[in-house]
Amino acid sequence: MRNIYKVGGDTYTYTYKYYMEVVNMETTSRTVEVKTYQSSEYPDIYSQDEHDVKVIEFIDAHPVIVDIVKNDISKAFGAGSSVYIGWAQENNSMSAILEKVRTFMRVVSGEFIGEREGTIWNWRAHFTLDHYNDKGFKGGFFQCHDRYPRGCMSLDYTPETLPEVVKWFYSWAGNTDTQKITIDGKEIPTELWRGV
Repeated sequence: MRNIYKVGGDTYTYTYKYYMEVVNMETTSRTVEVKTYQSSEYPDIYSQDEHDVKVIEFIDAHPVIVDIVKNDISKAFGAGSSVYIGWAQENNSMSAILEKVRTFMRVVSGEFIGEREGTIWNWRAHFTLDHYNDKGFKGGFFQCHDRYPRGCMSLDYTPETLPEVVKWFYSWAGNTDTQKITIDGKEIPTELWRGV
């Protein structure tokens, strides 16, 4: 191999020679046991990481969670939800599904301080898990308005559960100056939230 260097006006050429010493090697075979944790509901979801055991158990206990995190029907917890870390949001690889379910589990369990039982954050996770397969289930971007658009949140609802969802949202984001509440930019009837 030759490298040519120019320093100032002088040119230098260096030649390198590589020598390989032949060594007798031995070829052997060995069996390696790898412990794998696999979902009984979704056989294509598995892990070799012991930290994923509780996540896989949660998937088997609540099989609907895989549909929730893979699809975009749920605005609160579906694909693209900002509740998940960036790399996993639109990603439906096995590792991304495990990561999204892990996050969902933490919200449902109240593990995060701001998402303890009784908070809207914890409630909306339970709501999505309980109502995902209900007729008319969908998600929307809820926002309170006074003179300006204010508090906002992605929430899931059905036509039958909309009053309950609006009540939770208004209790969290509304105030005496609230003039209207919108879902995906469309104003909802005042009677759904006035006097809550």
